[in-house]
Amino acid sequence: MENSFFSLTQELKAEAPRLRAGDHMKKFSVWASCDSSLEEIVKLAESEHGAQLPVMEDQRFVGLFNVERYYFLKNRGLLLRDGGLKDLLVSNPILVSPRAPLIEVCREMSNMGHDISVVMERGLPIGFVGWREGVRVLLKLVS
Repeated sequence: MENSFFSLTQELKAEAPRLRAGDHMKKFSVWASCDSSLEEIVKLAESEHGAQLPVMEDQRFVGLFNVERYYFLKNRGLLLRDGGLKDLLVSNPILVSPRAPLIEVCREMSNMGHDISVVMERGLPIGFVGWREGVRVLLKLVS
């Protein structure tokens, strides 16, 4: 009965607060500018081998470009002909501090129906935590 749900839950409650979003985020190595063309942003995202790319305007984070979402819409003919880059951005992702407890970040993503949180420091995006990755890290605690 050592691995009962109750004992696993207690273990998670004890250990999880020590895990921080910044310790388990995927770091952004580049940012895109709102002034860039859509083609430039797609190439930049693909060259970085990442599906997520933060987009900045006047040193301010305006949203997250998701290259997989772009191709999903493009391949189905759903891109707006007159739509700009901002129409493609995830403009309201959950923003968290690198010091935020990972379990709280995952809880917030679950409650809000989001699968990603952007880690911000001094007003700049420094990385992101995906819901699946966050839960995987938390479950490793009790495995």
